[in-house]
Amino acid sequence: MAEYAYTDKLRTKTITPEEALLERSQGVFRDYYCPNPNCDAILAPVKGDENKHPNPFFRARKTKKHVEGCDYKAYYDEEAANEAARTRNAGLFESDFSIEALLSRILSYVPPESTSDSQRGVSRSIEEDEKVIREKIISSTAKLYKYCKFRSISETLGERQIKEFVIDDETICDTYRYFIKEGTYMLNVPVLGMYYIPDKKIIGLKYTKDFLCGLSVDYRITLHFTSEEFFRDETSLLMKFRQTRSNLVFVSTVTKNFGDDKNYHCTIENPAQLYFVQSDELVPNDQEK
Repeated sequence: MAEYAYTDKLRTKTITPEEALLERSQGVFRDYYCPNPNCDAILAPVKGDENKHPNPFFRARKTKKHVEGCDYKAYYDEEAANEAARTRNAGLFESDFSIEALLSRILSYVPPESTSDSQRGVSRSIEEDEKVIREKIISSTAKLYKYCKFRSISETLGERQIKEFVIDDETICDTYRYFIKEGTYMLNVPVLGMYYIPDKKIIGLKYTKDFLCGLSVDYRITLHFTSEEFFRDETSLLMKFRQTRSNLVFVSTVTKNFGDDKNYHCTIENPAQLYFVQSDELVPNDQEK
């Protein structure tokens, strides 16, 4: 961080960032030079950031940066911050998105009320990283659902088409998924007809799909909850809406139950895996499967 700079290449006259900012406010714009005689960086005055550095300072311009190892390198190095944020969130951008990376991030999430100071920083870092990178980070089930909702299932997210890792009415029909391959997905399943098994902490979802070819497939998806409290809370909520057109959206690894191609198992370890799409519209009794 440079708290002063030179106004000339020969480095004969110093200037503070406050003075440089005042010059600019008066319409005087010029180059400022790094105090390090072995560094050719051109500096610009910065007002400061109340969270990272409250006082004005000098920062190198992107076109003329500090040499490696310069002691006056900016306190807040945007390029380094950007790179660090991208490393932390690898696999969660439009360009490199991976459903497996999203599930890993979700499972590492710790709710704020039960989080230590160090862990809480991880939870809050998404918004901070988005500001640094100026790009959206798809870091939750809700964000992925909203991202995909108004896009074609043939669009590419990362290196795969959306329909390759999303299971819902549209993708099943498009790919004729009579059987779901084991893997990691975001599933969007109706709550209608759900059931639960308290002693096993299981919520069951019955999902019937009629295909244009005349074939009707009944899917059974069991969600096994690892937390008793979370299971009770989710069951209580879903039971209130089981006769409506509400849907449960969740990210999970899908495996077959007992080798059955129409019976699937998902483990729910973290509340952040679930996103409830609520609807108050009732479904007629004769439509319940």
